[in-house]
Amino acid sequence: MARKFKNAREKLDAIAGEKTKFHLREGVGEIEIQRIWQRQTSSLVKESEVYGRSNEKENIFSLLLNNLSQHDDLSVYAICRMGGLGKTTFAQLVYNDENVRKAFDLRVWVCVSDDFDIKRLTKAIVESIEGNSCNIQELDPLQRRLEEKLVGKRFLLVLDDVWNEYHDKWDGLKQALRRGVKGSTVIVTTRIEKVALMMAIVNPVCRLGCLSDDDSWSLFKQRESEWLHVKDSKIWDLADEGSRILAVLRSSSTTIVDIPKLQSLRSLILRSEFGFGINLCNPSHFTEQKHLMVLDFGGRFKNISGDYLLKHLRYLNLSYSEFKTLPESISDLHNLQTLNLGYCTSLRMLPKGMKNLKNHLYLDITNCRRLTCMPVGLANLSCLRKLNIIVGMDRGLRINELKELALEGELSIKELYNVKSSAEAKNVNLIEKPNLRSLSLSWRVNNKELSQHENAEEILNGLQPHSSLKKLSIIDYQGLRFPYWMMDLLLPNLVEISLQNCERCDQLPPLGKLRFLKRLSIYGMGALKSIDINFHGDGESSFPSLKKLVICDAQRLEEWTAVNGRDNFHLLSSLSVIVLNWLNCQCFNL
Repeated sequence: MARKFKNAREKLDAIAGEKTKFHLREGVGEIEIQRIWQRQTSSLVKESEVYGRSNEKENIFSLLLNNLSQHDDLSVYAICRMGGLGKTTFAQLVYNDENVRKAFDLRVWVCVSDDFDIKRLTKAIVESIEGNSCNIQELDPLQRRLEEKLVGKRFLLVLDDVWNEYHDKWDGLKQALRRGVKGSTVIVTTRIEKVALMMAIVNPVCRLGCLSDDDSWSLFKQRESEWLHVKDSKIWDLADEGSRILAVLRSSSTTIVDIPKLQSLRSLILRSEFGFGINLCNPSHFTEQKHLMVLDFGGRFKNISGDYLLKHLRYLNLSYSEFKTLPESISDLHNLQTLNLGYCTSLRMLPKGMKNLKNHLYLDITNCRRLTCMPVGLANLSCLRKLNIIVGMDRGLRINELKELALEGELSIKELYNVKSSAEAKNVNLIEKPNLRSLSLSWRVNNKELSQHENAEEILNGLQPHSSLKKLSIIDYQGLRFPYWMMDLLLPNLVEISLQNCERCDQLPPLGKLRFLKRLSIYGMGALKSIDINFHGDGESSFPSLKKLVICDAQRLEEWTAVNGRDNFHLLSSLSVIVLNWLNCQCFNL
């Protein structure tokens, strides 16, 4: 022990010697930790500089104003999309609309950003209502003050730029907001789908689309005019620090992106609509990016070819592009995990060597309408978690290749009329894939191919999934009856069901027995004439968890028999029944 004390004393003496050597002074001080700059927003907007969004505005105005008398509980609406599409501006337009002003006693705007601190947000709401600073420091008295301010008031609260994904934080704030009267509403803007679905759990999410071509050009011309004004101003004559800060702006007005000079990138996101001078046919642009892991080309590129030797690439987004083929070199990206080809509507063929992508997890070919077959050998992709496949007839992938895949997550199978027999369907062995959560089964309606749907019932019976399945979609099915595994309720854990264009089915399965079913959508059942008590099931309650029900384009639907003396749809918050048969149009009271 004495030796340890001696060593410690020698170290302290050495430190004291360093203090003298470097002329350090003793003292007590505080270090100010500055918070990283966060984007701040307010409710102010100059409407004359806003383009488009008229349809979205009408839709949300309708939801808001109709909600005033229909919902007793607090209503939450989410505006969701990627950054830069105008979510905040759209919310500002709604917030400042004259009809909205008249409909609410209080309106409050709070910019949340990534700091979803309940105490900070509660204080910000109170200060906005009172119009002055609040000195309360503890959460409980703050929330009680907020409750006092909201009692007897119909309020509109906008929470802008929300990133929080934790239920408990949102629940902690929401409890204090329930004191408002009927029609009180919260509008949330976020770029994260998970956040939107968590906060607006009942109401439909408003997903902003792109501006029309005319509105986009109007906006571009306005920004061009503003930029020319800046370019010709005296701001460029600022000395020292000012000129260095503005150097980035100066270069952006006169140069084209030079990819090869950008060294050691890990992520690269390019958009053709931004006007970057990038030729995707020239792979030399990317040969120096040896550490690149994320490459996002999403946005209407017309051609892509060449050899892209990016051995570390994990994520490649080519969605919404207009090329017809992909270079075979895509198959050499052995570490690639995600390939997004969604909405490449001109794409006709996938690389034959895709079977070599052994680490591939997600392949998205949503709405690739001209893609009629897929390369053989996908059974080699043992890591796949999300897969959209197109079943080939005489060439390409056959459905039996799915047998060996330990699929998890999502599976979509299209062009099922190319499956020859029920034995071929059973061989896929979906019933032995317990980790599959979402399944979409799709045929294709074409008068010339009606004969190919003769065995549709057998095929669908053979594609029975595991009982753990949560989400099921059946599209363009031309059988007369739904499969036995739906009629006998062998999928008890279903949460969401979508039946689209099952035109020849005249009877619905007994879905009222499904205890966990929350969302049910039925579109285009042209043969359905009546909904009888079998639909509700024979339990003590019918559809105990259902929150949203849509029945649309049931042209022959004339009768809906409810079950008396039983609890039906007691959680239902959204019901749409659109018969679209003006001669027999009826209202159904459940």
